Amino acid sequence: MHHERYKKKYWTPSEDLKLTRLVATYGPRRWKHIAEKMQVKTGKSCRFRWINQLDPRINKTAFNDEEEAKILSAQRELGNKWSKIAKLLHRRTANAVKNHWHQLMRKTLMKQAKDETNNLKAKYKEAMEYSARHHQLTHHVSISQPSSSSLPSEAKDTTEASYFKTNVPLKYIDFLGVGDA
Repeated sequence: MHHERYKKKYWTPSEDLKLTRLVATYGPRRWKHIAEKMQVKTGKSCRFRWINQLDPRINKTAFNDEEEAKILSAQRELGNKWSKIAKLLHRRTANAVKNHWHQLMRKTLMKQAKDETNNLKAKYKEAMEYSARHHQLTHHVSISQPSSSSLPSEAKDTTEASYFKTNVPLKYIDFLGVGDA
């Protein structure tokens, strides 16, 4: 059971400084002992903070194109083994590599969704233009014409038939790209 002193909270600059000094004194191995000296953090929390944020050997610069290509290639080959992938990059942490891969995937998915939306918009616009050009009725029934019920049956058939005639036969337009289904 968690004790109140281990309540999750953000690291403060003074806690970062204290952790850095304790690691300089005791080395980056004695995490339980360091946590006891910190008083409000667990050994695991101290270790993660050091490894992922404070260790001066960490490369915190933005990922470059070459590193991104390595991450994508290695992830396809190794799966989500972030520690192994991080070893392929100079001074990058497994956590940073994992987070950046997820960011790349999110960016890729957003671009695909935007492209699909633009494609659907273009198809819709094309369909509306086609409809406006080709699906105009050849004969319109005017409001002033007598209703079809007052016409002789022969005239009624002619009026209704001409009302539904179009200049061009209807064309199937696949708005959603699902085919004939």
